[in-house]
Formats: sequence, structure tokens, C-alpha cells
Amino acid sequence: MKRITSSKLFIPVIIAGALAAGWGLSRASQSDGASAPPAETQPSAAKTVETQPIRKQVFESRLDVQGNLEAVNIALVPARAGGTIEALWADKGSLVKKGDKLAQTDAVKLGQAVTIRKRELDVAKCARREKEAALEQTKARFDKATLDFERYKKLLEQEVATRDEFEQRESEWKQQSALCEHSRALLDLAKAQEKQAAVALEMAEKDEQDSFITAPIDGMVSDRMRELGEMAAPGMPVFKIVDSRILDATAYLPSEYYDRFTPDAARIRLTVNGHELGEFPVTYRSPEIDPKFRTFEIQARITNAPDFAAAGGMARMQAIMDQRDGLGVPREALLERGGSRVLFVMDGETARQITVEPGQENDGWVEVTGAGLQEGLPVVVSGQSMLNDGDRVERLNRAK
Repeated sequence: MKRITSSKLFIPVIIAGALAAGWGLSRASQSDGASAPPAETQPSAAKTVETQPIRKQVFESRLDVQGNLEAVNIALVPARAGGTIEALWADKGSLVKKGDKLAQTDAVKLGQAVTIRKRELDVAKCARREKEAALEQTKARFDKATLDFERYKKLLEQEVATRDEFEQRESEWKQQSALCEHSRALLDLAKAQEKQAAVALEMAEKDEQDSFITAPIDGMVSDRMRELGEMAAPGMPVFKIVDSRILDATAYLPSEYYDRFTPDAARIRLTVNGHELGEFPVTYRSPEIDPKFRTFEIQARITNAPDFAAAGGMARMQAIMDQRDGLGVPREALLERGGSRVLFVMDGETARQITVEPGQENDGWVEVTGAGLQEGLPVVVSGQSMLNDGDRVERLNRAK
């Protein structure tokens, strides 16, 4: 009989022990699983978001453009009569009224010319009075000659006076009649010369008035082109006057908006140097479109312009085409999901996703329409990109 070696007996023992250990672990695992209570589902943490209420406001269809301010009344003031500038009464920055004297040319020469013409008129008046007196004297002689002529005519018919005496009286009467006509002619000539002298005086006075350079408008002298003692020529500007109280705000708009900006109907909102001036009606629309730039010009008139609005400055212009009331949300509240525009509103502590249709945008606020939207409803404006419909949220109100 063969002997079994110890190594051959050791292998089955190891296998049996391993199987027994595995069975014991399995039983223990089953026992622990049966006795352990089921784990509870933990709620998800709330997400922090910022909200802002939906508000009702006026939305405008408008164009934001940059415009220029132009003075309506600008005058380049020339000299009306050439000559040396002998007097200056205005300088840059001088405030002037219409009709104020600014300067004068050839004051002495033209003043003397007026004096001479006045003396000539006085002489003409004296000559006219002398001719009037001469005419009266001649008429008196004529009247006497007429009486003598009529008397001797009757005496001749009565054969008391001779024909020679009658003919002498007739001749005297005819001579005095001719002298009257001559005196009247001299008087007419004197009157004509007096009128001529009066016209010459008016022309001299007009020349003297033309020597004064006067302001044609109210405003401020913005430039002076000539100095004292320099020559001024007719038509050559000496002063520039600008009236900044009345300005035109001018802008150029794309041609596709031409029919939407009619004078008096369309309005412009103006801001100059950070100051809001308000709304003004469109007072001018160009009758044509620039074929090169495809733009057209519009203007709005500013009366009683404030000091900070000056000709040559720039203005921020909002050209308003249409206005309507609507519900608005901040631009950042809108998201793009699934090809639609959505936003999240608060339903208690739960975020609800709503599909909306955006409209006009003004100053960072977008007009929206959608089911369930109403004024005052909180809308998520920060943190919404990580939200899903039905998420729990903890909200912080954003300052309006």
C-alpha cells in the first residue's frame, strides 16, 4: 500500500478553507444588508440669483445719431462805404443789438460833405423865397397895367383918349403879363433847385449813415477782421455776429427712414454736453436724398438755447419714430435655449422658465411678451445661465 505524501494532503485543505471563508463573508454581507435601513434622498441646494421686477414703460422705435448745432442767425457784417476805419465801438465778445453802431469809416470827410449840402439847401431856399417875392411884385405891376388897359379901352370907345394913349397902356399890360410868366418860370426853377439841393443833402446824409457799420441782428461779435486805421472796402466783412439763442440741431439719417420723419409730426430728443434739453419737433426734412451717401437731412429748432449749447457743438440726438407702452425686462435677463428666447421668473422659491418674444430695446431694457408676464413679477437677471425650470433658488433683489 502506497503512502500519501504531506504535500498532496495540504492542497485540498487550502481549497476547502477558502470556500468556507467565502461562504461566511457572503452570509455576513446578506445579514448586514437586511438589517441596514434604506438611505434617504437629500434635497438639492438652492441656487443664489439676483432678480429685478418686470416694469411697465414706454418703448420707442428710434434712431440714436450724432448731430451738430448750427446758429440760425449768423451775419458777416461788411462796410457799406469804403474808406479808413476811424472809429471802433465793438470787439470780440461784445453783445450787440440790431442797429447798434460797430465802427465808422471816413467820418470827417463825410460829415463835412453833409454840412456843405445843408448850406447849399439853405441857399436854394433863399433863392426860392426871392423868386416868390419877385413874382408878387410883378403880379402887382401886372394888375395895375390891367386896370389902366381896361380904363383906356373904355375912354377910347368914348373918344376921350387918343389911340396912341390906348396903345401905350395896351403895350404896358402885355409887358407886365410877360414879366409875370417870366417870374413864375424863375420861381419854378428856384423850387427845382431847392429840391435838387434837398436830394443832394439826403445823399450826403445817406453816405454818412453808410459810413457807420451797424449790427444787422442781435447777438455776440465772434470775430473782427479789421483794426482801427485799416481800410475797409464795400462788401468786405469787418465783423462776424452770431446769435446763439436760436439753434438748429442737424443730423443725417439713412434713406430708408425718409417717410417716417415728416416736419411737425416726428420728434427729436436732444442731449448736449450731458444735459438733456428735451424733445423738439422736426422743423425741416431735406426734399432730396444724397445719392452718394443715401442719407437725408433733418433739423429741429431750439429757441432760447441755454449757455452750454453753442453753435458748432455736437448733440446726441434720438430721432423718435414710434412710441408704445409695454412690459420691459433688463437685457441680461434673456437667454437663448432651444432656438427660443427665454427668461426665468420667481414662483415662490422656484424658478420658472418662460418663453418670450422680445421687441424694442431702449436703454438696456427689452420689451417682452409671453404667457404669465405681468408688471412687478420678479425676473432673474443674474445666475440664470445655470438654472433649469423648477430649480430651487434663493434670490437677492437688485437695486433698481
